[in-house]
Amino acid sequence: SGETPLHYCARMGNEDVLQEMIKHIGSGRVQLTMNRQAKNGWSPLLVAAEKGHTGIVKVLLQNQARVDVFDEHGKAALHLACENGHDKISDVLLWHKAFVNAKTKLGLTPLHLCAQNGFNHLVKLLVETHLASIDIMSLTKRTPLHLAALNGQLDVCNSLLSMNADVYAADIHGQTPLHLAAENDHSEVVKLFLKHRPELVTSANMDGSTCAHIAAAKGSTAVIKELLKSNMSSVTTARNK
Repeated sequence: SGETPLHYCARMGNEDVLQEMIKHIGSGRVQLTMNRQAKNGWSPLLVAAEKGHTGIVKVLLQNQARVDVFDEHGKAALHLACENGHDKISDVLLWHKAFVNAKTKLGLTPLHLCAQNGFNHLVKLLVETHLASIDIMSLTKRTPLHLAALNGQLDVCNSLLSMNADVYAADIHGQTPLHLAAENDHSEVVKLFLKHRPELVTSANMDGSTCAHIAAAKGSTAVIKELLKSNMSSVTTARNK
């Protein structure tokens, strides 16, 4: 795998062993050793960030570990910490100048990853404290709100809406976050969006399909019921292209 003993310490959270090994690294080799990447591109810092070992992360950063090391997918330590909901580590990395809007090879930022996985407190931390771009787009032009809606993350959707995320943002298929919620049978998320912006019930994607068309095709009864409550006439008479 190309991992060093430092990677093993980082994975298991063995802080005392890590400190002992650092004592025996020559001063001219500290940065090189700390940032050695395994075959998948992970440095010890990326391993510790993914596993949630805050103490290890702090020790590594104090000993010249770089926050801008990227793995084979273009993920840095901050991406991995956010993807797994590690609030404290994310905060530490950001105060050590990790780039809050760094993108993976698919164009995903740390905010995309914590939004899709439902880590609401971390979403607020990134946007409110560290000024993450709330409507930043992936390669498929999806915003963090798109991914939260797609995965039925109600609390995250609510937080992003309260922080003025763009509900009208359209991906490469012309789909808004509401379309993705309807397509994946997340009726509570659909209800939230319609309460926030009732006019969204008539919005259409590139095929001219509304949420009602999409939900009907998917057999999403609960979504159809929410749409009918919002605007029965528009739902029952909408035509696609």
